Amino acid sequence: MTRVVLSLLCLTTLLVSLPAGAARRSRGGAKANAACTTALQRAVALEGEAKLIEARKEISTCVKSRCGRAIKRKCLVRYTRLRKNIPTVIPEVRNDKGSLVRDVEVTMDGQMLTPYTDGRALQINPGLHEFSFSDEQGVIDKKSIDVAPGQQNRRIVVTTTR
Repeated sequence: MTRVVLSLLCLTTLLVSLPAGAARRSRGGAKANAACTTALQRAVALEGEAKLIEARKEISTCVKSRCGRAIKRKCLVRYTRLRKNIPTVIPEVRNDKGSLVRDVEVTMDGQMLTPYTDGRALQINPGLHEFSFSDEQGVIDKKSIDVAPGQQNRRIVVTTTR
């Protein structure tokens, strides 16, 4: 009889303590999954607007271990695709002798892209962009370039006589 009472008492204690711990884990997991789902939804919307860099940043929050396996898997697939689809450009300025000129500022759509040209590839969102090349004497050249998703190392070359 004592054995049965002790077993029931242990079982009751186990049942009473389990839901509280499980509820805490469940609430924490639910909050994390909700945040992950929201990040995935925002990333999908940004990708639809061709804002791939912003989408990758958003989706990087849901590839973390705190997200549920199913959401994390979806995020990881999308993150990988975004990494491949973000285009890169290489702004390049050459003088009339063909030598590279490095002290040139490059803006894209009126925003600073790089303060100098150094031959590195720069990530940008796909689409039609206006690139402006300037030095201390003013604008050297402007170019409108349509950059496709996934296009890598697209050279944008301008020549200066300065």
